[in-house]
Amino acid sequence: ETWGKYGWTSIPDENIDFFSINPGSLKDANVIADKVTNKTFMDDLFKLTLNINGVKKADFEEAVFLYSNKKYKSCAMMLFSLIDERLIKMHKKEETYSKKRRSTGAVAARIVLRRLDKEYDLHKKLFCGLTYCNLLSCINEFFKDAEDFKLKTAVINRNLLDHGMMTRRVLQRDCKQLFLLYYNMLEFFDIIE
Repeated sequence: ETWGKYGWTSIPDENIDFFSINPGSLKDANVIADKVTNKTFMDDLFKLTLNINGVKKADFEEAVFLYSNKKYKSCAMMLFSLIDERLIKMHKKEETYSKKRRSTGAVAARIVLRRLDKEYDLHKKLFCGLTYCNLLSCINEFFKDAEDFKLKTAVINRNLLDHGMMTRRVLQRDCKQLFLLYYNMLEFFDIIE
């Protein structure tokens, strides 16, 4: 859960112990994860992601192109839209609050992930339960209410970014975190559905 609050989801092929230790701070989490998420790792992650069910290939490839060309703000915006798109498509009509339209972002994630938890007893399956907690924690952080655009956060925020209210530069690390979130979310849905 702590790793998710710092914007990091599980890292493919990394030992399960990697996330079993509380990093202590955002700075420490970033140092630890940055060592692993080098160029070779990211290239492998892109290939893995393209082979998962539910990936929106053309948009994902565009996000990779933007990342490779150091257009991190545009890349992050594209990745947030891909994450939102997947969460929206996972909705069932009866899960919408108003019955007229589907939720997005953190609300969509809570609705979809809680339904899946009930359907599959994810908390009784250790790996799925841990993944569930990590994903929900990360999505809640990235899609946190911007508090009338006064939110101050070190972790990228979708609402600040997509509404043009973010006051810091979008970093390569932000995109790495979003690529990992997208991959892990798709893989999680693929495993349990």
